[in-house]
Amino acid sequence: SRGLGDVYKRQVYFILKYENDKNGLKKALQQNTMVGGDNASRGIAIGMVLGAYNGVNAIPLVWRETLDEWDYCEKLLNRLPLLK
Repeated sequence: SRGLGDVYKRQVYFILKYENDKNGLKKALQQNTMVGGDNASRGIAIGMVLGAYNGVNAIPLVWRETLDEWDYCEKLLNRLPLLK
């Protein structure tokens, strides 16, 4: 098992590598999965940062269209004052 330092380094690496890429969230999460290890917790952090940085449209349309509770999630997101 790797130490927490390695986990944070990988999170930061993926965030910085894909921050300005049009499909950055998808690519970062895919690459994170390929690394293995503690990819679930890294994925949460990567998703939160890139999602906040790039907004809802960073989530691929096919993911939004096929998520059972997307409408509910979108309603919650629209209640956030920073998104208005």
